[in-house]
Amino acid sequence: MARIRLCWFVAKEWLAGVDDPRGQLVPPDRSLACEFAMFWVASAGRRQIRIHWSGCETDMRVGLKNWLSSPSLSEEERRWRVAATEGWVSTIVNFLLTALKIVASLISGSVALLAESFHSLSDVVTSVIIILAYRLAKKPSDEEHPFGHGRAEQAATLVVAVLLIVAGYELGKSSVGRILHPVPVDASVWVMSLVALSVVVKELLAQFSHRLARMIDSQALEADTWHHRSDALASLLVLVALLLSRHGASRADGVAGLLVSGLIVYVGAKIAREAVSELMGHAPSAALVDEIKGIAMQHQEVLDAHDVIVHQYGRKKIVSLHIGLQKDTPLDRSHSIAEEVEASVSRRLGVHTTVHVDPMAEGEELDQIRAVLKEFAKRNPWLLSFHDVRLRPAGEGINDLILDLVVARDFRRTQLQAEVDALVRHLRETFPNLRHVDIQMEPPFAR
Repeated sequence: MARIRLCWFVAKEWLAGVDDPRGQLVPPDRSLACEFAMFWVASAGRRQIRIHWSGCETDMRVGLKNWLSSPSLSEEERRWRVAATEGWVSTIVNFLLTALKIVASLISGSVALLAESFHSLSDVVTSVIIILAYRLAKKPSDEEHPFGHGRAEQAATLVVAVLLIVAGYELGKSSVGRILHPVPVDASVWVMSLVALSVVVKELLAQFSHRLARMIDSQALEADTWHHRSDALASLLVLVALLLSRHGASRADGVAGLLVSGLIVYVGAKIAREAVSELMGHAPSAALVDEIKGIAMQHQEVLDAHDVIVHQYGRKKIVSLHIGLQKDTPLDRSHSIAEEVEASVSRRLGVHTTVHVDPMAEGEELDQIRAVLKEFAKRNPWLLSFHDVRLRPAGEGINDLILDLVVARDFRRTQLQAEVDALVRHLRETFPNLRHVDIQMEPPFAR
């Protein structure tokens, strides 16, 4: 019970806030004990911790914040501490709620309450998997995984989501059986009181998890937040069903159980979709791409920035991009500019950056060609942008035009060739001295 009291105290005090009315620092003789208490919660230690002095509650709040946000921690270690704290607090609270709900469902005969107890149990599994995933994710890179183990979080989230969907399906079948063959439910006051308590506790736990999720911008902890919140909503449905059962609505219990199972399947599918998207490599946001280009363009010698590619491995992002420089820029200066842009993007966004340099030619005819391309793009939404426009001499007064196009991702590829042919015809009609137009299509992952 001492462990349970300590874990629940941590959750309660975090929700109450972390402001110390006496100041920001914890007295040395108390901060050590408080930080050890937080370490015990996150590592599931077996030692009994007893606090013998008054006024340690405030120190405990500050100790929790210091332990989770110490500036000496690496990013991976800090994320591990936050996730472990959330995971162990959630595990203990959910395990207790699961046991109480199972006992209450057996006594009352409520299939909805039994369904909801399995939902709480799934939250226990979720929290344990989150703990294990973050422990793996903080491991440094090795020979087989040079980009680290950051995607362990998404892999674990996908496993939990699949288990949720299966559990929801099985509980849905039981609920349908109860609707077709209703059984009287013992909707006693103490059972309804237990369910009402579950609603309050799960919502508090959801708020606790949400705060920690925001601290480290964690998809897994945010998913756990919705696990807790959906459990609170499920308990609310069960409470309504029990109240209706007291007034003769015998099938209400089965209907509520079916709604609960539907909620479980919905939450599981939503989490699975997000996890699969992360594992398969979802596209970076337009805001991030624009920010990367904006940082590169702040360099006064950079004329253009394009072909931005972002790879993400957990929290680690690998960025590559092309920059355009005057074609007569010396090689050593071009290299220096590329390194300066790499350093700027990496420093500002906390990513690893690689920059490729493209020479940009200038001239009256090239300016006219770019103007024509801009007008064409305005009339054709499939053409997002163009770059690397250059002319290659092919004889006296005759040139070959070379350029790269960026096409909208949702544009039908079967229609693309016809549109490109129309663009080529338009360019050759406008500029008769063009012998050949060589167009390269940028891959959809480059923006």
